[in-house]
Amino acid sequence: MPSYTVKTFGCQMNVHDSERIDETLRAAGYTAAALPEKADLIVINTCSVREKAEHKLRSLVGTLADLKIARPDVVIAVAGCMAQQEGDRLFSRMKQIDVVLGPDNIAELPRLVEAIQGGAPPMARTVFDIDEPVFLRARPDPHRGAAPTAFVTVMKGCDERCSFCIVPHTRGPERYRPSSEIVDEILSLVLAGAREITLLGQTVNSYRDPERALEPARAIPTRASSPPSCGASPKRCRIFRAFATRVPTRGTSPLRSSPPTAISTSSRAMSTSRFNRAVTAC
Repeated sequence: MPSYTVKTFGCQMNVHDSERIDETLRAAGYTAAALPEKADLIVINTCSVREKAEHKLRSLVGTLADLKIARPDVVIAVAGCMAQQEGDRLFSRMKQIDVVLGPDNIAELPRLVEAIQGGAPPMARTVFDIDEPVFLRARPDPHRGAAPTAFVTVMKGCDERCSFCIVPHTRGPERYRPSSEIVDEILSLVLAGAREITLLGQTVNSYRDPERALEPARAIPTRASSPPSCGASPKRCRIFRAFATRVPTRGTSPLRSSPPTAISTSSRAMSTSRFNRAVTAC
């Protein structure tokens, strides 16, 4: 069977995406390579938020140059935000790359790799799934079960336009996942052994249920003792209120601190008073 390895840079969302890449490849018949240099497919899941993101990618791809010469059949795929941001321009900058894959195109990876192995030229897929958003759900290995902590995507994209942030351009506009899918995935993870669930999204507190009404809370095994996490933005606490009754026993909200001048300069609609109102509303 073909083998693969995944190298991940960046945030929790990238870690989550790499887990979905892993599951997508395993479902397509791939196995994890014992050694990265022995893999038939090398996936680099990138970040573009940090200033040196492309430098890291160039450095890693550069270390693979000799491997690509020795084994030209090895497929190198670049995924994540850098892939989305730069698209097929990466092919001219780094000749070793075969596939460029945006975050919304993970499910297409096996097909793209197969095309490359069949002699196709380098291929880029960086299309946002705006009309029919797809949220790949976790599928724990039946033999290993779920890890103690797990990520569940509730939304993706961002409608804000903070002056410093690339996210709206690399993750697209806000798209929300139906609440029934979220609850079903949380339940399956808990039954597989997860004890802490983190709800993921670029602006989690902006969540709006596409189904317009959350179903009545269903019993979830009490061993799910830890909470979902609520994002740091004080914009809304809709998501926190909606799911707090469905996943025992408490919720946490990480905080971030910035002086008013920095908030104003970065075009972020935040203030201490707004945050306090949001917390009170929860």
